[in-house]
Amino acid sequence: MHITKGGINRKLLRITVIPLLVAGMIILCAAYITFSKTVQAEVHRGLKSVALTTLHAYDEIDPGDYFVISDKNDYLLYKGYHILSGKYDYLDDIKKDTDVDVSIFYFDINALTTIKDEDGTRLVDTIAHPKVVEEVFKQEEEQFYERVRVGDKDYFAYYAPIHNSDGECVGMIFTGKPTNIVKNDIVNAVMPIIIIIIISTVFACFLCNEFSKELILTIEREKTFLGEMAKGNLKAELDTRIGKRNDELGEMGRFMIHVQKFLRDMVERDALTKLYSRRIGETKLKQVAENSKEVGTPFCVAICDIDFFKKFNDEYGHDCGDQVLKEIAEIFNHEMFKKGFAVRWGGEEFLLIYENRTLDQAAQELSQLREKIIAHELCYKEEILKITMTFGIVDGTENENVYQTIKEADKRLYRGKVSGRNQIVAD
Repeated sequence: MHITKGGINRKLLRITVIPLLVAGMIILCAAYITFSKTVQAEVHRGLKSVALTTLHAYDEIDPGDYFVISDKNDYLLYKGYHILSGKYDYLDDIKKDTDVDVSIFYFDINALTTIKDEDGTRLVDTIAHPKVVEEVFKQEEEQFYERVRVGDKDYFAYYAPIHNSDGECVGMIFTGKPTNIVKNDIVNAVMPIIIIIIISTVFACFLCNEFSKELILTIEREKTFLGEMAKGNLKAELDTRIGKRNDELGEMGRFMIHVQKFLRDMVERDALTKLYSRRIGETKLKQVAENSKEVGTPFCVAICDIDFFKKFNDEYGHDCGDQVLKEIAEIFNHEMFKKGFAVRWGGEEFLLIYENRTLDQAAQELSQLREKIIAHELCYKEEILKITMTFGIVDGTENENVYQTIKEADKRLYRGKVSGRNQIVAD
């Protein structure tokens, strides 16, 4: 189609395509920055979790200290009575399961690692970067680096000092992901938005003369929606009519809703425990209840809290209290896998939802969870602390709505607390 100077098509291109391109670039930059920060924060937390889990696993294998025994021109790294040198099965399993590289340094020497060079040789006996040695080993502080050179690759890396039982820092643990992989993940996440914006722009160029008003209005709504998300407003709503469109703009709208859901899933979890927040927990519980009514499957709801939690904060400090909450949350995540889900309800109180289970079945599984908590030993500043919890559990199908279910579970929790704590009240 020929566009004459001053014609309506050129004007429409000027007022639609150019602003769309400018707005798209701004939104893409904002989205890229937001994605980058979010992904990097998640990488940091993930690497730290892998590092701490690895150290904990080695402590479970042998709680003894790390030390080295020289053997002619070689040396062997021990932990207690176990030789670690040359034992890569555990670290390789971590790499396979998490796609995270792990290295154990004795002082500043890489003693164990999953990282290999181009020939497949592990990068053991290499010396850590001087900056890492200074900031992590000598200053005994954990660090997260967005770019650390290891071998021939740059890594997003987390380092933490390793201490023996006497408090001496004897080495470091490294967990890392190649920088190019993380950045590719970010680019791949943003790329569909770029593609959709380009498609929408071309679409506007060909059809702006026929439905310019509707097109401009639709673009404006989507731009506003993306702008709100870029500002951090993940509750913004996209006009439902956009999602019903059978064109590129409708596809872009549906994709934006998908991106919004992805971001909300990442941020709408409790920051400390990584469990569902109360708001999300209520929503998911309502969904479980509605599905139960439609399909006829049972479900159960339990409310629990940590016995004498205030004692942990008062006697040991809030850091200890936070550690208690995090370790309890880890137990919940493990024990509730494929059974339901856990929610941080508030403070030291949690909500557990058992799906497709009768009250007897859920109570039995809850009893097993309680035994796990009782058996758990929390190590805080070289002191072993024990944790107990009190539970109130109800059949979710016996009440008209979830609020009555929660209220009844809370009543049973209260009865358990006043009758001695550390128990399950199921009737």
